[in-house]
Amino acid sequence: GRFAEANRHPRYIALLSLSPRFESGQVLSVVLAGSALIATSLLCARRFGLATAGCFAVLLATNAAFCRFATSVVCEVLVVLLTGLAWFAWTAPERPAASPPPEPLERATCGRWAFVGTLLALVWLTKATGLLLTVAAAAWLGWNVWHGRFNRRWLLATAAFGVAWCVVASPLLVRNFRLFGNPVYNVNSKLLFADAYSSAVLNSPESTRELARRYWRTHGVADIVEREVRGLVWETFILLRSLGPPPLDDSRVLVGGILALLACVGGTACPAAGRVTLLWTAVLVPVFAWYVPVAAGERFVMPLLVPLLALAAHGAVVVLGATADDRGRTGGWLVAGALAWCGVWTAATWLA
Repeated sequence: GRFAEANRHPRYIALLSLSPRFESGQVLSVVLAGSALIATSLLCARRFGLATAGCFAVLLATNAAFCRFATSVVCEVLVVLLTGLAWFAWTAPERPAASPPPEPLERATCGRWAFVGTLLALVWLTKATGLLLTVAAAAWLGWNVWHGRFNRRWLLATAAFGVAWCVVASPLLVRNFRLFGNPVYNVNSKLLFADAYSSAVLNSPESTRELARRYWRTHGVADIVEREVRGLVWETFILLRSLGPPPLDDSRVLVGGILALLACVGGTACPAAGRVTLLWTAVLVPVFAWYVPVAAGERFVMPLLVPLLALAAHGAVVVLGATADDRGRTGGWLVAGALAWCGVWTAATWLA
Protein backbone atom coordinates (compact mmCIF):
# COMPACT_ATOMS: atom_id res chain seq x y z
CA GLY A 1 0.00 0.00 0.00
CA ARG A 2 2.93 2.42 -0.27
CA PHE A 3 2.52 3.13 -4.01
CA ALA A 4 -0.07 5.90 -3.87
CA GLU A 5 -0.50 6.69 -7.59
CA ALA A 6 -4.23 6.41 -8.28
CA ASN A 7 -4.33 7.61 -11.90
CA ARG A 8 -1.70 5.77 -13.90
CA HIS A 9 -1.60 2.02 -13.42
CA PRO A 10 1.76 0.44 -12.55
CA ARG A 11 2.76 -1.93 -15.38
CA TYR A 12 3.99 0.66 -17.89
CA ILE A 13 5.58 2.71 -15.10
CA ALA A 14 7.46 -0.42 -14.00
CA LEU A 15 8.80 -0.91 -17.53
CA LEU A 16 9.90 2.74 -17.69
CA SER A 17 11.66 2.40 -14.35
CA LEU A 18 14.14 -0.07 -15.86
CA SER A 19 15.75 2.90 -17.64
CA PRO A 20 14.06 6.12 -16.48
CA ARG A 21 15.07 8.44 -19.31
CA PHE A 22 12.86 10.01 -21.97
CA GLU A 23 14.89 8.52 -24.85
CA SER A 24 14.64 5.06 -23.26
CA GLY A 25 10.88 5.50 -23.04
CA GLN A 26 10.73 6.25 -26.77
CA VAL A 27 12.83 3.16 -27.52
CA LEU A 28 10.49 1.09 -25.32
CA SER A 29 7.46 2.37 -27.26
CA VAL A 30 9.09 1.53 -30.60
CA VAL A 31 9.93 -1.99 -29.38
CA LEU A 32 6.40 -2.54 -28.10
CA ALA A 33 4.91 -1.19 -31.33
CA GLY A 34 7.12 -3.46 -33.43
CA SER A 35 6.15 -6.42 -31.25
CA ALA A 36 2.47 -5.53 -31.63
CA LEU A 37 2.76 -5.27 -35.42
CA ILE A 38 4.62 -8.57 -35.81
CA ALA A 39 2.60 -10.59 -33.28
CA THR A 40 -0.84 -9.48 -34.45
CA SER A 41 0.09 -9.86 -38.12
CA LEU A 42 1.23 -13.45 -37.52
CA LEU A 43 -1.96 -14.21 -35.62
CA CYS A 44 -3.98 -12.59 -38.40
CA ALA A 45 -2.24 -14.84 -40.95
CA ARG A 46 -3.07 -17.89 -38.85
CA ARG A 47 -6.71 -16.87 -38.45
CA PHE A 48 -7.61 -15.31 -41.80
CA GLY A 49 -4.78 -16.21 -44.21
CA LEU A 50 -1.78 -14.42 -45.68
CA ALA A 51 -3.73 -12.01 -47.87
CA THR A 52 -5.67 -10.60 -44.92
CA ALA A 53 -2.54 -10.52 -42.76
CA GLY A 54 -0.69 -8.52 -45.40
CA CYS A 55 -3.52 -5.98 -45.67
CA PHE A 56 -3.75 -5.77 -41.88
CA ALA A 57 -0.01 -5.20 -41.48
CA VAL A 58 -0.15 -2.36 -44.01
CA LEU A 59 -3.17 -0.74 -42.32
CA LEU A 60 -1.65 -0.95 -38.84
CA ALA A 61 1.82 0.18 -39.89
CA THR A 62 0.37 3.24 -41.64
CA ASN A 63 -2.20 4.07 -38.94
CA ALA A 64 -1.73 7.63 -37.69
CA ALA A 65 -2.68 6.95 -34.08
CA PHE A 66 -0.50 3.84 -33.89
CA CYS A 67 2.50 5.63 -35.38
CA ARG A 68 2.08 8.58 -33.01
CA PHE A 69 1.84 6.42 -29.89
CA ALA A 70 4.70 4.22 -31.14
CA THR A 71 7.14 7.10 -30.58
CA SER A 72 5.48 8.68 -27.54
CA VAL A 73 6.21 7.81 -23.93
CA VAL A 74 2.68 6.64 -23.16
CA CYS A 75 1.14 3.26 -22.33
CA GLU A 76 -1.24 3.09 -25.31
CA VAL A 77 1.03 1.06 -27.56
CA LEU A 78 1.34 -1.60 -24.82
CA VAL A 79 -2.46 -1.60 -24.59
CA VAL A 80 -2.66 -2.22 -28.36
CA LEU A 81 -0.30 -5.20 -28.04
CA LEU A 82 -2.11 -6.80 -25.09
CA THR A 83 -5.65 -6.19 -26.34
CA GLY A 84 -4.71 -7.44 -29.79
CA LEU A 85 -3.43 -10.70 -28.31
CA ALA A 86 -6.52 -10.95 -26.09
CA TRP A 87 -8.85 -10.43 -29.07
CA PHE A 88 -7.24 -13.18 -31.12
CA ALA A 89 -7.26 -15.55 -28.12
CA TRP A 90 -10.88 -14.71 -27.31
CA THR A 91 -12.08 -15.25 -30.90
CA ALA A 92 -10.17 -18.48 -31.47
CA PRO A 93 -12.44 -21.03 -33.21
CA GLU A 94 -14.21 -23.46 -30.89
CA ARG A 95 -14.79 -27.10 -31.66
CA PRO A 96 -18.47 -28.10 -31.40
CA ALA A 97 -19.46 -28.80 -27.79
CA ALA A 98 -20.81 -32.24 -28.68
CA SER A 99 -17.64 -33.45 -30.40
CA PRO A 100 -15.84 -36.24 -28.53
CA PRO A 101 -13.84 -36.57 -26.42
CA PRO A 102 -15.08 -33.90 -23.95
CA GLU A 103 -12.08 -33.83 -21.60
CA PRO A 104 -9.53 -32.41 -24.08
CA LEU A 105 -12.15 -29.89 -25.22
CA GLU A 106 -12.69 -28.75 -21.63
CA ARG A 107 -8.95 -28.43 -21.06
CA ALA A 108 -8.51 -26.44 -24.26
CA THR A 109 -11.38 -24.07 -23.42
CA CYS A 110 -10.16 -23.57 -19.84
CA GLY A 111 -6.60 -22.94 -21.02
CA ARG A 112 -7.76 -20.43 -23.62
CA TRP A 113 -9.88 -18.48 -21.16
CA ALA A 114 -7.18 -18.57 -18.51
CA PHE A 115 -4.90 -16.98 -21.12
CA VAL A 116 -7.56 -14.36 -21.95
CA GLY A 117 -7.92 -13.63 -18.23
CA THR A 118 -4.17 -13.22 -17.89
CA LEU A 119 -3.99 -10.82 -20.84
CA LEU A 120 -6.94 -8.71 -19.67
CA ALA A 121 -5.44 -8.51 -16.19
CA LEU A 122 -2.22 -7.23 -17.76
CA VAL A 123 -4.27 -4.68 -19.69
CA TRP A 124 -5.86 -3.52 -16.43
CA LEU A 125 -2.45 -3.32 -14.78
CA THR A 126 -1.50 -1.03 -17.67
CA LYS A 127 -4.64 1.11 -18.03
CA ALA A 128 -8.02 1.30 -16.30
CA THR A 129 -9.75 0.50 -19.61
CA GLY A 130 -8.85 -3.13 -18.98
CA LEU A 131 -11.58 -3.31 -16.36
CA LEU A 132 -14.25 -2.57 -18.99
CA LEU A 133 -12.96 -5.38 -21.21
CA THR A 134 -12.90 -7.68 -18.20
CA VAL A 135 -16.57 -6.91 -17.53
CA ALA A 136 -17.31 -7.64 -21.19
CA ALA A 137 -15.51 -10.99 -20.94
CA ALA A 138 -17.40 -11.87 -17.74
CA ALA A 139 -20.69 -11.05 -19.48
CA TRP A 140 -19.68 -13.15 -22.49
CA LEU A 141 -18.84 -16.12 -20.28
CA GLY A 142 -22.02 -15.65 -18.26
CA TRP A 143 -24.07 -15.76 -21.46
CA ASN A 144 -22.33 -18.98 -22.56
CA VAL A 145 -22.89 -20.55 -19.13
CA TRP A 146 -26.60 -19.67 -19.22
CA HIS A 147 -27.06 -20.49 -22.91
CA GLY A 148 -25.25 -23.84 -22.42
CA ARG A 149 -27.50 -24.62 -19.44
CA PHE A 150 -24.60 -24.55 -17.00
CA ASN A 151 -22.61 -27.25 -18.72
CA ARG A 152 -19.31 -28.22 -17.17
CA ARG A 153 -17.09 -26.82 -19.92
CA TRP A 154 -18.24 -23.19 -19.60
CA LEU A 155 -18.39 -23.31 -15.81
CA LEU A 156 -14.76 -24.43 -15.74
CA ALA A 157 -13.82 -21.81 -18.35
CA THR A 158 -15.43 -19.08 -16.24
CA ALA A 159 -13.59 -20.27 -13.15
CA ALA A 160 -10.27 -20.43 -15.05
CA PHE A 161 -10.78 -16.91 -16.37
CA GLY A 162 -11.67 -15.52 -12.93
CA VAL A 163 -8.78 -17.19 -11.12
CA ALA A 164 -6.22 -16.16 -13.76
CA TRP A 165 -7.44 -12.56 -13.78
CA CYS A 166 -7.47 -12.25 -10.00
CA VAL A 167 -4.02 -13.82 -9.57
CA VAL A 168 -2.33 -11.64 -12.21
CA ALA A 169 -4.17 -8.48 -11.12
CA SER A 170 -3.65 -9.19 -7.41
CA PRO A 171 -0.83 -6.65 -6.80
CA LEU A 172 -3.07 -3.75 -7.81
CA LEU A 173 -6.20 -5.27 -6.30
CA VAL A 174 -4.51 -5.63 -2.92
CA ARG A 175 -2.90 -2.17 -3.10
CA ASN A 176 -6.21 -0.53 -3.95
CA PHE A 177 -8.03 -2.30 -1.15
CA ARG A 178 -5.37 -1.47 1.44
CA LEU A 179 -5.00 2.15 0.43
CA PHE A 180 -8.46 3.13 -0.85
CA GLY A 181 -10.83 0.43 0.42
CA ASN A 182 -11.89 -0.42 -3.15
CA PRO A 183 -10.03 -3.16 -5.09
CA VAL A 184 -10.76 -1.57 -8.50
CA TYR A 185 -10.30 2.06 -7.46
CA ASN A 186 -9.19 4.69 -9.97
CA VAL A 187 -9.30 8.37 -9.15
CA ASN A 188 -10.54 9.29 -12.62
CA SER A 189 -13.80 7.49 -11.95
CA LYS A 190 -14.79 10.60 -9.97
CA LEU A 191 -14.75 12.60 -13.20
CA LEU A 192 -17.57 10.45 -14.58
CA PHE A 193 -19.81 12.62 -12.45
CA ALA A 194 -18.43 16.02 -13.38
CA ASP A 195 -19.55 18.31 -16.20
CA ALA A 196 -15.94 19.12 -17.14
CA TYR A 197 -12.44 18.33 -15.99
CA SER A 198 -12.01 19.61 -12.43
CA SER A 199 -9.05 19.19 -10.10
CA ALA A 200 -11.44 20.06 -7.26
CA VAL A 201 -13.49 16.95 -8.05
CA LEU A 202 -10.37 14.80 -8.26
CA ASN A 203 -9.14 16.06 -4.89
CA SER A 204 -12.55 15.90 -3.27
CA PRO A 205 -12.75 13.81 -0.08
CA GLU A 206 -16.11 12.51 -1.31
CA SER A 207 -16.22 8.99 -2.69
CA THR A 208 -17.21 8.19 -6.26
CA ARG A 209 -20.55 6.88 -4.98
CA GLU A 210 -21.27 10.13 -3.13
CA LEU A 211 -20.36 12.19 -6.20
CA ALA A 212 -22.65 10.01 -8.30
CA ARG A 213 -25.56 10.55 -5.96
CA ARG A 214 -25.02 14.30 -6.02
CA TYR A 215 -24.81 14.26 -9.84
CA TRP A 216 -28.13 12.40 -10.20
CA ARG A 217 -29.79 14.83 -7.80
CA THR A 218 -28.62 17.95 -9.65
CA HIS A 219 -29.12 16.77 -13.26
CA GLY A 220 -32.38 15.95 -14.98
CA VAL A 221 -33.09 13.13 -17.40
CA ALA A 222 -32.85 15.52 -20.37
CA ASP A 223 -29.36 16.63 -19.29
CA ILE A 224 -28.18 13.04 -18.93
CA VAL A 225 -29.61 11.94 -22.29
CA GLU A 226 -28.18 15.00 -24.06
CA ARG A 227 -24.71 14.38 -22.62
CA GLU A 228 -24.71 10.75 -23.74
CA VAL A 229 -26.11 11.40 -27.23
CA ARG A 230 -23.74 14.29 -27.87
CA GLY A 231 -20.88 12.15 -26.59
CA LEU A 232 -21.83 9.24 -28.85
CA VAL A 233 -21.63 11.50 -31.89
CA TRP A 234 -18.18 12.74 -30.92
CA GLU A 235 -16.88 9.35 -29.83
CA THR A 236 -18.02 7.75 -33.09
CA PHE A 237 -16.20 10.49 -34.98
CA ILE A 238 -13.05 9.91 -32.88
CA LEU A 239 -13.25 6.15 -33.42
CA LEU A 240 -13.56 6.48 -37.20
CA ARG A 241 -10.78 9.07 -37.28
CA SER A 242 -8.50 6.73 -35.32
CA LEU A 243 -8.58 4.22 -38.20
CA GLY A 244 -7.09 6.61 -40.77
CA PRO A 245 -3.51 7.13 -41.98
CA PRO A 246 -1.15 10.11 -41.54
CA PRO A 247 -0.65 12.94 -42.32
CA LEU A 248 -4.38 13.64 -42.49
CA ASP A 249 -5.97 15.26 -39.45
CA ASP A 250 -9.75 15.23 -39.00
CA SER A 251 -10.19 14.19 -42.63
CA ARG A 252 -8.92 10.76 -41.57
CA VAL A 253 -12.53 10.11 -40.68
CA LEU A 254 -13.32 9.70 -44.40
CA VAL A 255 -10.81 6.86 -44.77
CA GLY A 256 -11.89 5.51 -41.39
CA GLY A 257 -15.50 5.39 -42.52
CA ILE A 258 -14.56 3.23 -45.51
CA LEU A 259 -12.49 0.94 -43.29
CA ALA A 260 -15.40 0.66 -40.84
CA LEU A 261 -17.68 -0.48 -43.68
CA LEU A 262 -15.08 -3.07 -44.71
CA ALA A 263 -14.88 -4.16 -41.04
CA CYS A 264 -18.64 -4.79 -41.16
CA VAL A 265 -18.09 -7.01 -44.20
CA GLY A 266 -15.24 -8.80 -42.43
CA GLY A 267 -17.35 -9.27 -39.31
CA THR A 268 -20.16 -10.75 -41.39
CA ALA A 269 -17.73 -13.16 -43.05
CA CYS A 270 -16.28 -14.14 -39.66
CA PRO A 271 -19.22 -13.93 -37.22
CA ALA A 272 -17.32 -14.99 -34.07
CA ALA A 273 -14.74 -12.22 -34.44
CA GLY A 274 -17.46 -9.77 -35.46
CA ARG A 275 -19.55 -10.46 -32.36
CA VAL A 276 -16.63 -9.95 -29.99
CA THR A 277 -15.63 -6.72 -31.74
CA LEU A 278 -19.22 -5.50 -31.56
CA LEU A 279 -19.30 -6.31 -27.84
CA TRP A 280 -16.05 -4.41 -27.19
CA THR A 281 -17.37 -1.44 -29.16
CA ALA A 282 -20.70 -1.52 -27.34
CA VAL A 283 -18.89 -1.44 -23.99
CA LEU A 284 -16.14 1.10 -24.69
CA VAL A 285 -17.86 3.68 -26.91
CA PRO A 286 -20.86 4.52 -24.65
CA VAL A 287 -18.64 4.81 -21.56
CA PHE A 288 -16.16 7.16 -23.19
CA ALA A 289 -18.99 9.01 -24.92
CA TRP A 290 -20.20 9.91 -21.43
CA TYR A 291 -16.61 10.97 -20.60
CA VAL A 292 -16.28 13.33 -23.60
CA PRO A 293 -17.04 16.56 -21.64
CA VAL A 294 -14.13 15.69 -19.33
CA ALA A 295 -11.60 14.34 -21.82
CA ALA A 296 -11.68 12.93 -25.35
CA GLY A 297 -9.06 11.42 -27.60
CA GLU A 298 -7.97 8.41 -29.58
CA ARG A 299 -6.17 6.91 -26.59
CA PHE A 300 -9.51 5.77 -25.18
CA VAL A 301 -10.45 3.65 -28.21
CA MET A 302 -7.04 2.08 -28.92
CA PRO A 303 -8.20 -1.38 -27.72
CA LEU A 304 -10.46 -1.43 -30.80
CA LEU A 305 -7.66 -0.70 -33.26
CA VAL A 306 -6.45 -4.25 -33.92
CA PRO A 307 -9.94 -5.83 -34.06
CA LEU A 308 -11.34 -3.22 -36.45
CA LEU A 309 -8.32 -3.14 -38.75
CA ALA A 310 -8.13 -6.94 -38.84
CA LEU A 311 -11.78 -7.18 -39.82
CA ALA A 312 -11.37 -4.32 -42.32
CA ALA A 313 -8.46 -6.16 -43.95
CA HIS A 314 -10.51 -9.36 -44.07
CA GLY A 315 -13.44 -7.43 -45.53
CA ALA A 316 -11.20 -5.95 -48.24
CA VAL A 317 -10.00 -9.41 -49.23
CA VAL A 318 -13.59 -10.75 -49.27
CA VAL A 319 -14.83 -7.84 -51.41
CA LEU A 320 -11.93 -8.04 -53.85
CA GLY A 321 -12.24 -11.81 -54.10
CA ALA A 322 -15.96 -11.54 -54.81
CA THR A 323 -15.63 -8.84 -57.44
CA ALA A 324 -12.46 -9.94 -59.25
CA ASP A 325 -13.05 -11.41 -62.68
CA ASP A 326 -10.05 -13.69 -62.31
CA ARG A 327 -9.68 -15.06 -58.78
CA GLY A 328 -6.05 -15.90 -59.47
CA ARG A 329 -5.25 -12.21 -59.95
CA THR A 330 -6.66 -11.15 -56.57
CA GLY A 331 -3.27 -11.49 -54.88
CA GLY A 332 -1.63 -9.27 -57.46
CA TRP A 333 -4.24 -6.56 -56.99
CA LEU A 334 -3.78 -6.75 -53.21
CA VAL A 335 -0.01 -6.38 -53.46
CA ALA A 336 -0.32 -3.48 -55.90
CA GLY A 337 -2.89 -1.78 -53.70
CA ALA A 338 -0.75 -2.24 -50.60
CA LEU A 339 2.32 -0.78 -52.32
CA ALA A 340 0.31 2.18 -53.60
CA TRP A 341 -1.23 2.78 -50.15
CA CYS A 342 2.17 2.74 -48.44
CA GLY A 343 3.75 4.91 -51.10
CA VAL A 344 1.03 7.57 -51.06
CA TRP A 345 0.85 8.03 -47.29
CA THR A 346 4.61 7.79 -46.74
CA ALA A 347 5.24 10.45 -49.39
CA ALA A 348 2.44 12.60 -48.03
CA THR A 349 3.89 12.35 -44.52
CA TRP A 350 7.35 13.41 -45.68
CA LEU A 351 5.92 16.31 -47.66
CA ALA A 352 3.55 17.51 -44.95
